[in-house]
Amino acid sequence: SPKIIIIIIVNINVIVNIIIATMNIYINFLSIIIIITIITIIVTIIIIIVIIIFMIFIGLINILIVDVIVNIVIFIILIRITYIVISSLISSSSSSA
Repeated sequence: SPKIIIIIIVNINVIVNIIIATMNIYINFLSIIIIITIITIIVTIIIIIVIIIFMIFIGLINILIVDVIVNIVIFIILIRITYIVISSLISSSSSSA
């Protein structure tokens, strides 16, 4: 299904963005971002496996696909928020130092 490919590309995009942004951040905070990135990759893989399993057993049900896409979009937004929060904490702690 092309929808799954789009979902995978979007997730890879998010991970790449996190990694690129990590390069601009101090090394002491590197580990936090790397942990988030690893968790993101693991969860993404799990989600993709779950989608594939569902599609094998249930077949292509539009409602299911929409639900999965909505869940992944929410997941991506949560990652973005987490990243913004961490980067703002880093910038506030570095400005006070």
